[in-house]
Amino acid sequence: MKALVKNVTEEVTAAAIVKQAVSVPSGPIYRLVTRGGGSEIERSGSDSRFLVPDSWASALRLDGVLADGGLVISVPTEQGRRSYAIDELAQVRELAALEQTDAVTAAGNRLVIFGRAGLKVRNTETTEVTYGTSVRVAEASSNRAGDTIAFVTRPSPYQDALLWRTGTPAVPLVTGGPSVRPAKVASCGDGCHVSVLVRFPRDRQILVFETSRLEQIVVVEHASNIFAWTERCNLLHLDDHWPYARLHRTDPGGETLSAGYVRGATTRLLPSADGTHVHASSVDHPPSVLPLAEVLVEDDGSLPAAGTEVRTRNGTLRILRRRHRRGRSDRDVFLLHGGPYGLWTPCWDPIVDLLGRLSLEVHQLEAPYTAALQGRHAQFNSGDFGAVDAESVAEAITKVSAGSRLAPLILGHSYGGYLGARAAQLIPGRVGGLFLMSSIWQANDLARLRDDDRENRSPLSAFLAHAFPRGSAIPATDLPRHVPVHVVHGSRDPIVPVEFAVAATSAIPNATLTILPGEGHIPQRPAAVSSTLHDIANWVERTNNLVWSH
Repeated sequence: MKALVKNVTEEVTAAAIVKQAVSVPSGPIYRLVTRGGGSEIERSGSDSRFLVPDSWASALRLDGVLADGGLVISVPTEQGRRSYAIDELAQVRELAALEQTDAVTAAGNRLVIFGRAGLKVRNTETTEVTYGTSVRVAEASSNRAGDTIAFVTRPSPYQDALLWRTGTPAVPLVTGGPSVRPAKVASCGDGCHVSVLVRFPRDRQILVFETSRLEQIVVVEHASNIFAWTERCNLLHLDDHWPYARLHRTDPGGETLSAGYVRGATTRLLPSADGTHVHASSVDHPPSVLPLAEVLVEDDGSLPAAGTEVRTRNGTLRILRRRHRRGRSDRDVFLLHGGPYGLWTPCWDPIVDLLGRLSLEVHQLEAPYTAALQGRHAQFNSGDFGAVDAESVAEAITKVSAGSRLAPLILGHSYGGYLGARAAQLIPGRVGGLFLMSSIWQANDLARLRDDDRENRSPLSAFLAHAFPRGSAIPATDLPRHVPVHVVHGSRDPIVPVEFAVAATSAIPNATLTILPGEGHIPQRPAAVSSTLHDIANWVERTNNLVWSH
């Protein structure tokens, strides 16, 4: 077992993992890459590298590309958060001081700063406040023309999508409400078209507007949140097809054509001077930037049947099976992803690789929250938000593992781990072990998450607002006492404080805890990943003698 862990750890350490990537249709692609213990920024078409200081590595953000090709980044410093431009990956120049809650985007020669204090536009030397200080701006998109900015604001309790032009008042494009939530915006390079992703209770749509007439011209249904404009005002977008997303292209006239399926899990579309690339991972490779043509496959039946579904009393959940290498195993392990963050499509994952090598049958189970967004599962209620979900997870695990000799294992991250712990309590004796990553919640903690300004720009805010109505209560994570439990938690987790994990694991004798120094909500540094893999292997060994209790 130690040899297996060593091999997987070495492969993870040696891999070049692209953490972030940004581009512009007429320019280069920049990549933030981790190798071994260090991080660096690379630029397409160049052999130059920018070595990222260790103090920046965990919180650096790639924010955009300027007209002159300079990369805009934001990082924490001893003086507070700062925005910088890196020219030719060599010279660093400061652009602006930022508030803790600010985010940044860049296009043309403009820097757009937005957050709790509204929206600001910074040219070379001046800053202009362009939209009040009494609203929160959740996302902004600019263009190289420099005169059009589309952005989403969050006046309580709903958010609106507006279009702003220099010297003119903001014009509403989409007005938010209880069942209409603008969630993402993008502008084409010339500013003639703006797209707004809108979440509805049972669907997500991309609305395309022509800015000269402020007229909606296209509606893209069943969209994901991954889309981008190419140089000739063509909108590339992925749908929610499972387990492989289908790529579409919509032209300015509104005609939409399917270009095939993208194999694996795509994080971002990257139009550039060298053609369109994707930031994606698959079973065969870690997160990388690849030409779109290399990951596209035709809709000819050649894709493997990678998934199935399981029906529960509350709805239908999808399951992706990742079998180990020697056929059917005697033990199942269920991976439960977090709220808006978990990727359960076929993607590179050292944890899945290790579990397979340990001869476990790996099942990636869809969260009921994801199924609810597509109308396949009951929505949350205004009381105990996890009760219905936990019932469905417990029922799905029981059905899928009915033919196994050994009790199944549950490995969950964040909200997925929380559900796993609650599901294990519902089926005592039918779960062989719990491995929880960043999953220990305390009672009535929802208000802190909603009010945490650091998260208002992330998918977490949409996840909380859509799934957990005001008045919901979070019961504390109740760890079962009848199975081995291991908890892994980052010391700097901004979403679930590490103190929660310490308190919960100290209360029961069958729980152990590993605190990852300096890590946040998701372990990222190679040392943290290696530690987590070792913990998983030891946890599996501890559970090997537990069988079904009939």
